[in-house]
Amino acid sequence: MNAYTGLAGSYDGLTADVDYTLWLRWYLRWLRKEKEPVETVLDLACGTGTLTCLLAKEGYDLIGVDASPDMLAQAMDKALELEEEQRPLLLCQSMDRLALYGQVDAAVCSLDSLNYLTDQRALRRTVAGISQYLRPRGLFLFDVIPAWEFARRDGQVFVDEDEDTLCLWRANYDKRTQVITYGLDLFEQDADHRWLRSQEEHREQIIIWSITTMSDKIIRAITTDGAVMAAAITAKNMVETARQMHTTLPVATAALGRALMAASLMGNQLKGEKDTVSLQFKGGGPLGAITCVSDSSGNVRGYVDEPHVPLMEKYPGKLDVGSAVGTDGTLTVIKDLGMKEPYVGSVPLVSGEIAEDVTSYFAVSEQFPTACALGVLVERDQSVSAAGGYLIQLLPGAMDSDIDKVERGVQAFGSVTPHLQEGMSPEEMVKAILSEFEVEFLDESPVEYRCTCSRERYGRALLSLGEEDLAELSQDPCGIELKCQFCGKKYHFSEGELRSILAEKKKMTTKKKN
Repeated sequence: MNAYTGLAGSYDGLTADVDYTLWLRWYLRWLRKEKEPVETVLDLACGTGTLTCLLAKEGYDLIGVDASPDMLAQAMDKALELEEEQRPLLLCQSMDRLALYGQVDAAVCSLDSLNYLTDQRALRRTVAGISQYLRPRGLFLFDVIPAWEFARRDGQVFVDEDEDTLCLWRANYDKRTQVITYGLDLFEQDADHRWLRSQEEHREQIIIWSITTMSDKIIRAITTDGAVMAAAITAKNMVETARQMHTTLPVATAALGRALMAASLMGNQLKGEKDTVSLQFKGGGPLGAITCVSDSSGNVRGYVDEPHVPLMEKYPGKLDVGSAVGTDGTLTVIKDLGMKEPYVGSVPLVSGEIAEDVTSYFAVSEQFPTACALGVLVERDQSVSAAGGYLIQLLPGAMDSDIDKVERGVQAFGSVTPHLQEGMSPEEMVKAILSEFEVEFLDESPVEYRCTCSRERYGRALLSLGEEDLAELSQDPCGIELKCQFCGKKYHFSEGELRSILAEKKKMTTKKKN
């Protein structure tokens, strides 16, 4: 029997010792501290709805989510006892498959519910879902069972009982998997005083995560035989930031997101601290040009000429990035390595799908056999739910057998998008594709969308103009306003500031002549 099926009707009686008013006071303490007022609260794994209804009575709009229809039926009975305007919205959904109608101001998850996520991908999907539906700087309150408590419970038997119910829990902790399994026997007395037995199994796992686990990052790896170098990226926040900055519609979001990740992966390969790489995809499609710039850490910025191109699909649910970018043009890569002249490489676009064009660039311009895949998942509300990809490269000395292994791995892995949807991490991607190799992970780098614009930089740009142009600009009493293409930030220079820049330009010109 599934967890919380037979137990649902007896759950409240068996948890009578839980002080929900104490939980409520703790939640209210944090919710009322928020600078921005909290109105809508998500109760994740709400169970029979006791806390959901208590929070609703405090004036919050509640959304209760639980995977058990039987537990939600109990929650519905409690909700019907509230005033109509207080009743929560109850949704039957798994924690890792959230699908809400909009954003919430705060989220809570009580009574070690997160520990029930024994699949790390499910945990990542859950956190990603909360991040997606939680307002910026929103509050997420939760509790988990610590590792030492799992070990303490191993081998113990717990007994819960009331007048008509007896529940026996047997705990078995597996140190290798860090999972504790509870075998549950439930005895309930019916109207004829007969005791009916049902059984359930509950499993919980120790939760170990870090901020970097959930944030954007690039990981690099090499096979132990030195034949293959690999890098993989997860970049949901990076692409979502770009979407919000440029107000892109879905096809532009996908195209720009792929290009940003390609630039980030290539930038992360650079050696010098001040090295940069720029990618420009110019294929003659309705999106116009896509320009991205990355530093040597993989922090990237970019823009697309036409961010508001209407929806283009190959088939329902599949964005047609290739047609939106076009193939009548080139991918140009500029690497500024601190030399007198930057390295410039240019290749014809193959498909406009970004990843295939990057693969072609490495093969043609740098003679590196490469496999690249990039994906961006865009939700119906146009937000980014996942973004990531990989770059696999054969190193000098790789043998034909190594090529065959990589090709088999790439073919078996298939499209990157379904794996992103399942919450696969960069490490798991590399391990899956290079499953026929022994892999050593080299390093991990956090990456983000990072614009480097500043007032000083735009001042220097104005100073690089000719005297005639500056003189003309300085005659406008309103001054001028310059807008950064990468982040949309605006910089205003007054008439007086422009005259000062003109005066400095004249001094520089005179100095050169002398």
